[in-house]
Amino acid sequence: MARYQYDVTIIGGGWGGLTAARLAHALGARTCLVDKERL
Repeated sequence: MARYQYDVTIIGGGWGGLTAARLAHALGARTCLVDKERL
């Protein structure tokens, strides 16, 4: 199984989650966004 390392994991791909993921990425964080639906 592959292993990944992230600085930030965001649960939920709604507007708040997407905004948080974009901001974290813009600040240089390795970001993982998890949602129950396909993004």
